[in-house]
Amino acid sequence: MSLLEAQNLCWGVPSAVKAGDSLIFRDINFRVEAGTWVTLSGPSGVGKTTVLSLCAGLLKPVSGWVKLFGQDIGQLSDYELGQLRARRLGLIFQNYHLDDSRTALENIMLPGYFSDLNWHGLRERALELAEKLFLTDHLSKSVSVLSGGQRQRVAVGRALLVSPELVLADEPTGALDQKTADSVLDILSDYVKEGASVLSVTHDQQVLQRGSVHLNLSEGRIEEVGKR
Repeated sequence: MSLLEAQNLCWGVPSAVKAGDSLIFRDINFRVEAGTWVTLSGPSGVGKTTVLSLCAGLLKPVSGWVKLFGQDIGQLSDYELGQLRARRLGLIFQNYHLDDSRTALENIMLPGYFSDLNWHGLRERALELAEKLFLTDHLSKSVSVLSGGQRQRVAVGRALLVSPELVLADEPTGALDQKTADSVLDILSDYVKEGASVLSVTHDQQVLQRGSVHLNLSEGRIEEVGKR
């Protein structure tokens, strides 16, 4: 079963395309099946983060479409898309996108505000994730005072709080030391073994080795370069 399907995706900076500039990429096609970890690599600046943003509905393609869990997200209202993200999708941003006015625990718990899951259960889940991510001693601190690696771990915890079916992760180990990176990758690997899926943008060989399907984006095209 495909949790994510992208067909004939084309994208360029809207103002630049309108002025006649070339698209950054065209005719992107790929799928993410249930229970798989798909990695996406490629040179800097080719649009890998943009692909993730299109898949999450944060950007709109020039043409083509994306289906999440069988639904064409281009046909959903902003409210419907927001509900879909909140309940079934986990997002790990390269720049974290944390709320600096809140503590680490509050940031991890943020998806709970948009979920109908039991609040007590979500808090227990947040504490469990924090322990696995070596954040227990930092939960009461404002994320504004945390290091880059700590902020990245908070972002990972937030993305996994509601046990989403699909995680879109942009360089999930980029700011982490070896030990912590291994822990994050173990958590994501276990998550996939339980039937969820991950699509991760990465340059990290450790991440590429964890994936079951390896895609590469180069010269405006995506191709599958490995599977195991």
